Amino acid sequence: MHGLQCFTIQVYNDLVNANIDNTAIMKFSTNDEVLTLLEEGSTGTMTNGKVQGLFCKEKNADKDDDDDFHYYGDGYRLKCELNYTTLGVYFKLRAKVTNQVKNLGIWMGQQGSLRIEFFADYKPKCRDWNTKQGNVYEYYDNELKRIPYEATRALHKYTYRTRYYNQASSEAISRLHEIKYGM
Repeated sequence: MHGLQCFTIQVYNDLVNANIDNTAIMKFSTNDEVLTLLEEGSTGTMTNGKVQGLFCKEKNADKDDDDDFHYYGDGYRLKCELNYTTLGVYFKLRAKVTNQVKNLGIWMGQQGSLRIEFFADYKPKCRDWNTKQGNVYEYYDNELKRIPYEATRALHKYTYRTRYYNQASSEAISRLHEIKYGM
């Protein structure tokens, strides 16, 4: 076997056997911006379960969500979702509404005139503040999303507020949903 192949097999075997003493195994938290850190030359941010700092000292925002159902009419509902997702190499603020009807005891997608009213104020780590607000519409569909931020860089602080509508019914207006961190 060639040297690189032996090294790769040894690293793989150490990972499978949970041998974390192999210095070639880099350890990152799922809250880390892994791609950015690798670009900057990091060899990992975790040692013995403790987080190490690198260049940017701003803390990553924690994930959060505010999901529920808004029932209206006879057998209709809005499935309302609002979340900040952290996956180590991907970070996203997302709002989503699904219009549903109950048919034979099962909730199914139902076309509607959907609208999301939103306000997002966020600061990516070691970057400037951004604000996005307004309304997004989708006519004759059962689902609508609004994603004001998605990137490989984590957020440091954020506030994201939404209200969901099916404009075909005056009863189909959700409560105000909000997630925030560091504000």
